[in-house]
Amino acid sequence: MIQTLFCERQIGDMCRMHSINNYFGKAFMNESEFFKYCDNYDKIIKGLDSKSMDGFAEGRSIVSYIMDKKFNKFLFLIPINSYKASRNHLDIEHYNDLLKKCNCFFEFNKNHIWVNRKIGNKYYKIDSIGGVNETNVKCLSNNGYFLVIDRKNLYEEVNYLINKITNLHFENDNMEIFFYNLYYSLNKLDLSIKDDDESKFLEKKIQLKNILKILFDFIDNKRKNKNTRIIYYKKNILAIIKDFISF
Repeated sequence: MIQTLFCERQIGDMCRMHSINNYFGKAFMNESEFFKYCDNYDKIIKGLDSKSMDGFAEGRSIVSYIMDKKFNKFLFLIPINSYKASRNHLDIEHYNDLLKKCNCFFEFNKNHIWVNRKIGNKYYKIDSIGGVNETNVKCLSNNGYFLVIDRKNLYEEVNYLINKITNLHFENDNMEIFFYNLYYSLNKLDLSIKDDDESKFLEKKIQLKNILKILFDFIDNKRKNKNTRIIYYKKNILAIIKDFISF
């Protein structure tokens, strides 16, 4: 099995690009294209220099951005457990359960990133430096992770995030990271209106489209440092979300 798994080996410090190619099992991206995405991402998130180093903003990094824009995938960030409060906003039990549902996900430390792929009952670490090796994955370690959430898991995660936000106090310092994750996960759902939509499902789609729109406005104002509007958007997001009927 190990011999048949695609593994793009390390060139320079391009492990982020290699990890994306290794996720898909094919050299989808070269260095020039990767750097173009870095330039585009840095225009959106001011202050980053993604070509030379990884920076995190809005619960994302350049890997999340490329997986979103080029491959239409939502990545959920679980940060490195490097200081006391780094994971305080997370229900670790929930994400340990979600980890087991992911057939392939990214794992990283402060210097490197790779992917782990599940085949049958075994996991294989596909690493641009170390090659392909069987690995033991039972739960989240202290490393960081990007869980690739799609299909049924995506609907479940959207529902989970909405329920979490509904129960948050307005003053909660972690509210914004929930907003970001809800926005980027909602963006991957098909919310287009179809002629054969049942009335209840149609209502949910309209509600979710409204939530998506106001989340975008919130993020856009944050990026432009229009802080006087942030409280307004937070109140409106919470009001709309509390009216949402779960899937």
